[in-house]
Amino acid sequence: MISLILVVSDVPRSGLGIKIFPTIYPSLEPDVFQSFGPWFYSVQKLPKETAWNATGRVWSYKFDTTSIGLRAFADFYQLSTFPDCVMYRSNCVGKTLNGEVIFHMLNSIVSAVEAKREKEELTPRQRNEPTATALRTENAYLDRLHHYVLPQVFVSRIWRTSQLLHYSSDILFTANNEPRSICFSFDIRPSFCHDLWINYNHSCLVGNKTCKVIGLLWEHTLNRVRAIQRMYPAMQVDLTLLESQEDMQICQGGFSPTGVRKADVMTIIRVRQCDNTSTVCTTVYIDEYRYEVGFVYSEAKQWFRIVAWLRCIAQGYYYLRTVMLISFCYVVSSSHERRTCFPVRVKKAIILFVKTPIQSVIFGSPFPIFCYALAHSIDAAISYELLSKIFTTQGGVFKMKVRDMLTIGFNQMRSVWLLAAVLHVIIEATAVSRRKQSWTPVDGIHGVPEFLLSGLASVTILAQYRSTSFRSTKILSVFEIAGTSTLADVKSRQNKTHRGSGNVQLGGIWIDGKFFLCLLVFLWSIVALRKVVGRIMLWYSGKVPAEIQTRTPVPYSAGVLWPIGSMCVLWTSDYFCVGPSIHSQDTIARRTTSLIRKISKLKAHTSRHGFSSLQKVNTRLTEVMEVLPAVLMSPRDFRIIQSQMQSVHTRSGDVEATIAFINLVMMSDPMVYCYLLMSGGEKTLGYYQSRVNPDKVLLLPRSVVGSVHILKKDLRLLCTMRASAIPVSDLIHCG
Repeated sequence: MISLILVVSDVPRSGLGIKIFPTIYPSLEPDVFQSFGPWFYSVQKLPKETAWNATGRVWSYKFDTTSIGLRAFADFYQLSTFPDCVMYRSNCVGKTLNGEVIFHMLNSIVSAVEAKREKEELTPRQRNEPTATALRTENAYLDRLHHYVLPQVFVSRIWRTSQLLHYSSDILFTANNEPRSICFSFDIRPSFCHDLWINYNHSCLVGNKTCKVIGLLWEHTLNRVRAIQRMYPAMQVDLTLLESQEDMQICQGGFSPTGVRKADVMTIIRVRQCDNTSTVCTTVYIDEYRYEVGFVYSEAKQWFRIVAWLRCIAQGYYYLRTVMLISFCYVVSSSHERRTCFPVRVKKAIILFVKTPIQSVIFGSPFPIFCYALAHSIDAAISYELLSKIFTTQGGVFKMKVRDMLTIGFNQMRSVWLLAAVLHVIIEATAVSRRKQSWTPVDGIHGVPEFLLSGLASVTILAQYRSTSFRSTKILSVFEIAGTSTLADVKSRQNKTHRGSGNVQLGGIWIDGKFFLCLLVFLWSIVALRKVVGRIMLWYSGKVPAEIQTRTPVPYSAGVLWPIGSMCVLWTSDYFCVGPSIHSQDTIARRTTSLIRKISKLKAHTSRHGFSSLQKVNTRLTEVMEVLPAVLMSPRDFRIIQSQMQSVHTRSGDVEATIAFINLVMMSDPMVYCYLLMSGGEKTLGYYQSRVNPDKVLLLPRSVVGSVHILKKDLRLLCTMRASAIPVSDLIHCG
């Protein structure tokens, strides 16, 4: 019942789709939104004499995406000051680094750039420009649990353009000892100078005054340079900018185009004490500051109407499905006693409704399933990308909130519709194959266990789970490129397909597919292992292991009054009236008396008025269904129940109650019932009197009479009618 409540509340809980992006994702351009940030934060302030007493997080220099550019240049210059654990050559012992180690790491990067500049032959004009070095890097990105599902097959790699600009004290300051503008005073400029996000007045959330105070990124950096210069007025101050931009990552896994990109800027302000000749200098202070932002490119808003209509139709269908099921339960409850008071009938209808296998109701209707699955396939990529941002935090510090858990769970569980849609496709394909092999209802209908679909889908909730313990941003390759801002800007945004996985991110329904594939392989492995163990047991001890039952026993109405796919979820014996009282004399006596009365009335009515208004077949549906055995379906149970259904001449009232209950659940599907009404002429049913047991009257499809299981010589046809002309209270007894 909880499953039904979750289904009918899907849209109220999770929404129709993305009509307007939440305010936490500011829009910089049409269809371009900030997925996180812009963040700004100080990482280190290290005076040399006290650096040994400070610490820094390993995360900031090994795992954080803002450290990729820093490690790329350390790898390019082959700097030994970077510990092996930071460069992924070994594991780090703790979660922190000593401040003195960090001091030498940052200082060595700047010193390496200076050493390179000294070796180059520069023109007078070039001497007045900053030193620029640009690198292209390919790095792994393992951050979420789904990244560790078949990582060799679903490769997650990212290409970046990183550019390092070093402004020595000579060119950074004017004659008046004022820092020059890094975006306007030089020919060589950072590529971020052209980006909109660096204007924090525009890119920060409305009302975030602390963020808006930053203003322009480059102005904020120069203000920090001025502040440090005032702290050390007699020393030289230089500035190093390390900017890094991801290539656009195209998110596959949804029909709605989606892309993501990140950018970050690291600033290293260094204070040096030099001798009178300015040839021998010692670094006395280092300040490290970082800025970062994430972008998502999406056309989800343009797809909203389609997605909303699909989800509205599916949600409305389940509302109608529930109402019709309740209505059918009310109509058939005590239908043979019309004078039963209303509260009693309502009580019996509620009991019958509560006993209904809800999983079969939910997943037995292919129409809403395909509507939900199509809607999910359209916006899955952007939905999952936005969900993943719940785990994206500044500095990797994360605290899970209950609201976030519910949001992720509600949206991620929509993957169940994909699984259900695939199941229906498989069942339909299998049904076509079996019809060619002369399938009959006696064979039963194959399906999946209850809660298997929901259980598999619930595992995907863990897909976005992240942990610092398995984070990896290891650099795989580094090479130098032309160090112009224009080229760096172009390469950071281009989309080259020949790089393969480097610009494709498998998200959306690919995440669902990865988890489903692994889970199904795991389940099939267990089944295979069980068979192997069973064969070994049979070989040594002669004991035959119990079989795994995958079929549901069904009446002869299966495939005639309702499609085989409606029974895609297995019914356990909880839903079958196979109690020990099945052969009780009371049941047989009541049944015999009732049927004799019905036959006599049927004959009299036939002679006077034909077959326009037949009497109903009396059953014990609601009475029997009030108490059900709580036993899982086993192969033995299947054979017993199917045998009782197959034996039309010796059925008890309990078995007929089971048949009525199955038909009630299946036929209360709106599309099934509407199709039955519209094409009722094609569904010809017959009332038959058993020659073996003359007291028994049966309602059977004409198409099954004469088969190997129901011989014509054992039945006498009383009348034939179209299915659409028979009341529901009678029709449910067919089969």
